[in-house]
Amino acid sequence: MKGTTNKNKTWYPTNENSLQGFWEYKRCSLISGNTDVAALGTWFDTSHHSRDMVQATASEKVSYTHATGAVNFDGDDNLQMASGEVSISGVFTVGLVGYFVALSNEVLLASNTTSNQFIRLNDGDSINVKIDSANTITFNLGAELQTDTLYNLMICRDSSDLITIWVNGVKQTDTATGAGTLRLDTLGVRYTDLNDLTGRLYEVVVFNDFSTTLASNVSTRLNEIKNHI
Repeated sequence: MKGTTNKNKTWYPTNENSLQGFWEYKRCSLISGNTDVAALGTWFDTSHHSRDMVQATASEKVSYTHATGAVNFDGDDNLQMASGEVSISGVFTVGLVGYFVALSNEVLLASNTTSNQFIRLNDGDSINVKIDSANTITFNLGAELQTDTLYNLMICRDSSDLITIWVNGVKQTDTATGAGTLRLDTLGVRYTDLNDLTGRLYEVVVFNDFSTTLASNVSTRLNEIKNHI
């Protein structure tokens, strides 16, 4: 295990050496002076990698709601890393808290510089994952997602390349093998500017590690955020 995972109430994503990107709940409030932001230029990365998510084009900037900590995507905007990318060829854990206004072809995380790299809501019943040039993998969910509803989601890959999906802390039964290098540099759209997200993101976190303890810690944190909103 790469991190220093401890399953306890003091756990925090930055405890983990495997943390690759951490766009933290309500972090934007510290920068905005606890006010709403109509056109957010940067969602700062709290990990030591400084992989800040930015947008310079005015028409593509997201907005920020201080009261709830929502980073709002209206279907025409996105955030992309100022430089570089997250590149993971082995195990990973990706987690987020989101509120989805639409559910059809809605990209959550992806690369907007490399094709064939995305995590996407396919529809209310399934989630798509595509890594490298492999076929798009569709994961059927145990219960249909609903629009205008808060969810915490995790996408994990173990040492045998088995990918699992978690919804509100529940591990889904549909799994699949997906090898290759996962590349992420964008929130809310994929290469090139396709499948824009309509909804809200509250926190996004990425680790190049997987264990049941790490998954439990991440799930617990995301659920606490979801219940706080």
